[in-house]
Amino acid sequence: MKKSFFVKFVVVLALALNIALPLSAADTLIEGLVAVGHDCRIDLTWNPVTGVGGYNIYRADSVAGPFTKISTSLDDIAVHSDFLGTNGSTKYYYVVSVIGGIESSPSEVVSAATYAMTDDQLLTEVQETTFGYFWDFAHPVSRLSREGLTHWSEICTSGGTGMGMMTIVVGVERGFVTRTAAAERLLTMVSFLEDNVTRYHGAWPHWFHGSTGETIPFSTNDNGADLVETSYLIEGMLIVRQYFDGADACPPEKLGPPCRKRTYLNLPHATHCIILAA
Repeated sequence: MKKSFFVKFVVVLALALNIALPLSAADTLIEGLVAVGHDCRIDLTWNPVTGVGGYNIYRADSVAGPFTKISTSLDDIAVHSDFLGTNGSTKYYYVVSVIGGIESSPSEVVSAATYAMTDDQLLTEVQETTFGYFWDFAHPVSRLSREGLTHWSEICTSGGTGMGMMTIVVGVERGFVTRTAAAERLLTMVSFLEDNVTRYHGAWPHWFHGSTGETIPFSTNDNGADLVETSYLIEGMLIVRQYFDGADACPPEKLGPPCRKRTYLNLPHATHCIILAA
């Protein structure tokens, strides 16, 4: 029996018996790889692959290679910034996913060049990069804002999520993301906050688990309601409520009610309301 026929037979049998086959590196080819040049740096983004251990990035000076791995460790998000330190440099890249130390086949090769930016271009880059942090680095389940790259990847922050909401609205206005995509992302965020994150008399904790919503203590005595962080979050919700409250492609019945009814008004204690009003 030939190997190819045997593999096909196993796959068909597994599907017939509803048996889940283990994910292998061969099933995880990177798609959607894009390279964008900036001042002294090139950014790479690609479509995330569920279930992989991470990604390795390879770079070359020409499309023919040779390609050298530039990742010092596995990248765990589908974004990579290559700081070159010079302008006028063109580089070529491909990305592989990694499972159990085994790499997938290379993605398609893409290229970009660094260039000296004008002041306006640099300002736009700073704004778009800030947006990218809240958009690309958001938690994959809840889409809420993570505390930072050096923290545990499950730690999300309520105040940072409010800032992320404001940034997404700015991203729409600056053309970094479509209004529809932003509305869908924000609806996921608001719904998770309302349905999953533990609250204390209506207020949110500083930190919480991005997949479950359970409180993660910020410190020994900061393991419950955090009024400062809650105020930042509500500021973001108020902006979202107003921005998506028009008769357009993002109707208020999607984003308006979660932000208007239970979510930001559910602060029954007068002391909470006084602090937030201040």
